[in-house]
Amino acid sequence: MPTWYESIALLVCAILLAVIAFAKKRGNDKYQFHWSVLSIFFLYLSIDEAAQIHELFNVFLFSFSSYRIFHFPWVIIGIPIVIIFIITYMKFLINLPKNIRFLFILAGIFFVGGSLGMELVGGWYEFANGKENLIYAMISTIEESLEMIGTAFFVYALTYISLYFKEEVVFSFQERDFDLIKT
Repeated sequence: MPTWYESIALLVCAILLAVIAFAKKRGNDKYQFHWSVLSIFFLYLSIDEAAQIHELFNVFLFSFSSYRIFHFPWVIIGIPIVIIFIITYMKFLINLPKNIRFLFILAGIFFVGGSLGMELVGGWYEFANGKENLIYAMISTIEESLEMIGTAFFVYALTYISLYFKEEVVFSFQERDFDLIKT
């Protein structure tokens, strides 16, 4: 259930980011590309959460799994990606409104703290004690909870950013008449 929820929540983030990217493109915003890349990245995260693509890296990086903290070796790829993301998006973050920047950073701390931080802790604990015990279940629950809290903060930040649009974004659905074909 948490995986399904998280996958849908990340998809909502991707959609909201795409709407913002579209509005920023229409407004010729200098960070329109950043919004678009974030949208694609969150779409990937949504798919990954459901399909567990990142787990495939464990097969390729199996030799590192003998190190306690890298028992789940996909984190070896995840850590540099987070660092590159932080460096690449620093100027983008600085140029966000102060309250939105705070929510973005808070969301990132919770999400990355859960997905990478607790995965490192969980890997270390599982390596030493296995995963069929209460403590590992608690670590796993904390990991998923932090990810969900981070995503919830991010959804809130993305809906709140609509206050800063210079132009209005409106969705409209028109009713269409369809003829029924009798057979």
